[in-house]
Formats: sequence, structure tokens, C-alpha cells
Amino acid sequence: MKRIFLALVLLCACRLPLPAQGLADGIRLYEAGRFHDALADFQRQAAAASTAEAHAWVGRALLKLRRWSDAVQQFEAAVRLTPADGMNQLWLARACGRKAEFGSVFTAFGTARKALRAFEAAVSLMPENLGARFDLMQYYAEAPGIAGGGDDKAAKQAKEIARLSPRMGFVARAAIYETDKRWEDARRELEQAAAAFPLDASAHADLAAHLLQRSDFEGAAKSARAALTLQRTPTAVLLLAAASIRLGRNLGEGEKALRELARGPLREDDPSFEEVWCWIGECCLAAGKKEEAREALRASLAFNPDYGPARALQSKLR
Repeated sequence: MKRIFLALVLLCACRLPLPAQGLADGIRLYEAGRFHDALADFQRQAAAASTAEAHAWVGRALLKLRRWSDAVQQFEAAVRLTPADGMNQLWLARACGRKAEFGSVFTAFGTARKALRAFEAAVSLMPENLGARFDLMQYYAEAPGIAGGGDDKAAKQAKEIARLSPRMGFVARAAIYETDKRWEDARRELEQAAAAFPLDASAHADLAAHLLQRSDFEGAAKSARAALTLQRTPTAVLLLAAASIRLGRNLGEGEKALRELARGPLREDDPSFEEVWCWIGECCLAAGKKEEAREALRASLAFNPDYGPARALQSKLR
């Protein structure tokens, strides 16, 4: 399943519970982007004590390393150990979604249906979890009917999300419009959210992300600054830097801010390391520092060899 702009605002509620002390070192490595080292640490922990939590963290590290099938197996192990844990069902669904998107075309349909079952199980176990409902809604909106998708099903989830959180109701409706390429409708929803919740940094960041995607760089910068005034988050920092880069302004300041982000920690609801390094590359390219741009783009593609924006920029440097 494709990731739309709202991937920037995955909810904190989607994080796993606070870790046992034995996993703390691995989590620090994970949040610093050292996924191979984190995987090794988590695997040692899982070998010492085969707990659902250890298997889930192994699975998360494997997802970062794009080992989709292995990640699915780890989340399946976590689900077997704790079948009533909705978070493990949610992560199993996400792993299956990634495997369906990037794995073999011959198994994609079956894997997608498996993802749907896990998403629905997660919502059944955690009916008030916004992250689970949001992921299920996006599946319904993006998947064809033969794979269990449907606009009516997506709309039903958006209605439930709005019942649980009026602000996220705006975001949910915008996500559906975004999937249908109804850009102005999506923008209107996010503008209404920012107006209705002016003291919520996430509302301004959501709007900034959409405006950046739609090439309204002035608007994106304005909304990102509003978000930063309320709360300094990695997402807001990246959005302001990205908008400034596209406007050709404050490149030195933007590069500095992005390099600070690249040192971590970056968590699940923060921008990815490949995204941060890609923007560093674009910033360096805009400043005429071609060799530094190449290094940054190599770093981005080391995290994700299929990251399209980094590949597109890399082609400009050849």
C-alpha cells in the first residue's frame, strides 16, 4: 500500500509499550538509525527470552532493513504469544502491507488479505486506538474491492475517527480525499483543522505537509513556523527546512537543522532517516555543494535503496 502525506503524522498511540530494561540498548540503537546493530541486540534478547515484546522489536528492525517476510514471521510469533494484544496485530498488519507492496506479485493478494485481517483484528481489540483505525481506513481507501477495500468502509472508519477525535476526523477525511486526488478538498479539511485547533501543533504540521506536497512552499513554510512556535518536533523542523529549500532561502540554517535531525533519535512518528538525508542532499545541491549532496543521497539510499526522491536527485548529479 502506498504511503501518502499523512505518514508524516503517524500517531504516538501507535508506538509499542515502554520496553523492558533488557531492550533499552537496542531501542537506542534503533532510534539512532543503527538498524543492523539494533537487530542483533533484539535477536539476542529474543533468544534469551522469547517474549512477544522481543519478537515485536526484532520485527520492527527487520522492517527497517526491508526484510519483509522475516518481519512478518516475527510479528506472527508475537501474536501467537499474546493473541489479545492489538498492537502486535497492528504491526503484523503493517508488515504484511509492506510485503504485499514490495514482495512477490504472486503472493501479494494473499498477503494483502492477511494484512486486512490483522488490521481488523487490531481495531477489534483496540476500538479507541486512532492509529489502528487510521491504518485500517487507509487500507480500505487504497485497496481494490477484491482485496477487501471500499470507499464506504473507509468513510465509516473516518466517521469513527472523528467521533474519537474531532481534529483527527479532519485529517482522516483529508487522507481519503488525498487518495482520490481531490487535492482542494483535502486542503480545505486541513485548513479547517488548523482553524478549529489553532493551539495544536500537529494541525499546523499536517497542513504544512500537504501544502509542501502541492508545491505551495510559502504556505508550507508559514504553517510549519506556526507548528514550531507551538512545539518543536522533528516533523515541524523538517517541514520548515524543506519549504525553505524549495524557496531557496536560509539554506545554511536549514542544512544545520536537518543534520541535527539526522543524528537522531528519530521515532516512529518522526520523519525517516532516508527522508532527512534526502532533504540534506537537496539542500546541498541547492547551495551548489555537489559532493556533499552526493554523500547525503548515498546515506539516504543506504537506509532505503528504493527511496524515489533520493534516486531522482541522484540522477541530477550524474
